[in-house]
Amino acid sequence: MHVLFTKLSDLRHRVEVVRADGTREKAELDTRSFLTHDFIHYAVEAISGMTWGFFGTLAAGAPLRQLNDREANATWDPDSQIGLAESIAGPMLSVMKGHSDAEALLTGLDGMFSATGKLRPAWVTSSTRSTANTTGCGPPGGRLPSRASWSSSGPTPS
Repeated sequence: MHVLFTKLSDLRHRVEVVRADGTREKAELDTRSFLTHDFIHYAVEAISGMTWGFFGTLAAGAPLRQLNDREANATWDPDSQIGLAESIAGPMLSVMKGHSDAEALLTGLDGMFSATGKLRPAWVTSSTRSTANTTGCGPPGGRLPSRASWSSSGPTPS
């Protein structure tokens, strides 16, 4: 699957999905609300090796408009990969925007996971943010890919 992000204005961008089977979808989105969050999802899913997070689910054929419906998806199943990706991407956005730091992120995630009787995934470390930026997945301050590919083994910038 190829995912293309196109800047339309300072406020809007278009995301276009071209799946391996040739099906295509596109949506125009509010950049402030979605773009950085989408790149964080991409980074989280790439670093973790998830195949059924947001991008893997999209590659498998889930409609883009369904996955982007924040009201309908307010409570992803926390035991699913997409739920795990969302539970990490949200807090990581605060770190990427400078509202928090990596240690506070880890402490918060440890508390969130322990409240459900689980441990924070081992791949979520204090270096996850810098890894996201250097793999081309990070938001502003890092190298943002304008085109990305998805394979069964996870995303890769292209």
